[in-house]
Amino acid sequence: MYQGAWNLFDQILVTPNLINKKGSKDYRDLKYLKCEIQRMPYLFQTEGQYKGSTKRTTAGGVWLDGFSDHLPVCVYLVKEQR
Repeated sequence: MYQGAWNLFDQILVTPNLINKKGSKDYRDLKYLKCEIQRMPYLFQTEGQYKGSTKRTTAGGVWLDGFSDHLPVCVYLVKEQR
């Protein structure tokens, strides 16, 4: 969230070691299923001026004991059987 508005700019990088432990470059069996932005309630401010935005770790050099100014992103990859 920036100046009260949500933005979406995320990249998910997948290395060959993640999708094939043998080091083979054959990715034919791996398929993208979906991705999600994780919106667990504990990640958000529930009161005050910033209610509804994420609980930040720090702001202006002050420790806020939060998580991040970004929400976690999850990608689901499935391996098709041959």
